[in-house]
Amino acid sequence: MKLILFLGISLIFSAGFVAGATWNYIHTVNRQVERIDRYLEEETRKFKEKGGNR
Repeated sequence: MKLILFLGISLIFSAGFVAGATWNYIHTVNRQVERIDRYLEEETRKFKEKGGNR
């Protein structure tokens, strides 16, 4: 009985850890994509201000 309880609790904590790690990974990737988008918009703006392809 204690073994089943221990395995159940371990499974719940493992699932929580995996869910938390996945959540953190997804949000980290989203922040990096947003940062890259801002950088590309800024570089495009600078390029257009300089006159583009002359």
